[in-house]
Amino acid sequence: MTIAHTRKIMKTYKLYLPGCRGFSVNKAYYKSTFTRTTECRQWARGIAEALQSPTNMSEITKFLNTFNRDVDAIGIFLKFKIPRGTFYTQKNDISRHSMDLTNVEKLLVDIVFDRKHGPHALDLDDKMLVQCISEKVPSDTFSIIIGLKVLKRL
Repeated sequence: MTIAHTRKIMKTYKLYLPGCRGFSVNKAYYKSTFTRTTECRQWARGIAEALQSPTNMSEITKFLNTFNRDVDAIGIFLKFKIPRGTFYTQKNDISRHSMDLTNVEKLLVDIVFDRKHGPHALDLDDKMLVQCISEKVPSDTFSIIIGLKVLKRL
């Protein structure tokens, strides 16, 4: 039985980050330290700014007003849109420049959940995350779509 069959799924709250791209955890830290690179910190600031748009803040507020820490869990959907010229090679293979999907999930999830990244954050422990669905797709431009769902705990 899948998670969709065992939990009551409520509304999905969508956040749009036009012009934003994923950032690989492989490039996030200086070698042999846990200090984030300058490039990673700049990327995180750009994501935080995009999340603070009025539309996204409205969706985040609606999500938080629906979410009950005592009885709910969270599902997240991440869609990374990547320009076709970056997504595919000239031989029409999926390019390494499109990045490994699992390497771009964690940094984005941290920014969405952790309050230290700004007022847009959910300020929730990401241990509450029980479902993560991700995809990368060819597109005309870079963008990220984030869907948040309140899931009832089993």
